[in-house]
Amino acid sequence: DAEGTAVRTPEDHDVVLFPPQTIVQPGGTQAVQVRYVGDPAITQGRVYAIVISQLPVDFAMASGSDGSQTQVKIGFDFVSHMFVQPPTARPNLQIGAATRNAQGDIVFEVANSGDGVALLRTAEWMLTPPSGAPVVLDSEKVDFGKFGAILPGGSRRMVISSQAVSDTSANVAVAIALK
Repeated sequence: DAEGTAVRTPEDHDVVLFPPQTIVQPGGTQAVQVRYVGDPAITQGRVYAIVISQLPVDFAMASGSDGSQTQVKIGFDFVSHMFVQPPTARPNLQIGAATRNAQGDIVFEVANSGDGVALLRTAEWMLTPPSGAPVVLDSEKVDFGKFGAILPGGSRRMVISSQAVSDTSANVAVAIALK
């Protein structure tokens, strides 16, 4: 969404995992095949979240010296993303005017009018003041929310902390280089 929170919709037809469920013994490994089986004629990039969940594992009951008992159950979810898009798909980012909020942070909007997914985590950002040298920032300095991509047709409000840009003037132009 516009704040960078991933919005997930269950998808049961475009992606197939094999095996869909397995038991991995301690110290063991398991390969899982993930295959896109959806529309081969897609025209825009898509992102699929592959969620791997461990069912709760019961560990032995522990008894304390006072006769109390404790039982521990552990489970986890691991999320990976799969990007599917035509070979010619490319993001096309437009960056809106940058303004400063009350804390001095730089706030701006980024929209993707292209047909490809824009990956933000590896991007390089450049701030150019009206006079002076441009400042280059790594993506860690840009708050783009919890989801590091902008889908085709999507937009995102982004913030660069005043601490990351304390040496720039009040007015800057923002540019991005996707890698």
